[in-house]
Amino acid sequence: MAPRAGLLVKRGGERWFLSAHIARHLVPLPRLTKMPWDSAQMALVGGEIVAVVELAPPSGVLVLCEHDGQAVALSGLSAEQVGFWPASEAGVNVDGVTVPALDLGAALAQFQSNANTTKDGAA
Repeated sequence: MAPRAGLLVKRGGERWFLSAHIARHLVPLPRLTKMPWDSAQMALVGGEIVAVVELAPPSGVLVLCEHDGQAVALSGLSAEQVGFWPASEAGVNVDGVTVPALDLGAALAQFQSNANTTKDGAA
């Protein structure tokens, strides 16, 4: 299979692959502001206000991504390596090990679901 460009990240103890088509920038963790109507946060990144979704405890960096034409920053990912790796059906092969692609849509849906559960539980 053809090589895929992207970023290897860790979330908790798990290793994931983010395609270069999705992951746009790594930036130091800026000041975050809680959105009053949501459990997401926002930050000023490169002159733009972006939503910040915490996927795990903060790691000190944000991974700025593009999802459905919108900028979104992911917190809680530790960047390991940038490069090209052989593609696999699930993601990429790194040193003979399959590293699954992080499904950004599913991660955002899970975040939203957790946020709704938290809101419902607090009511």
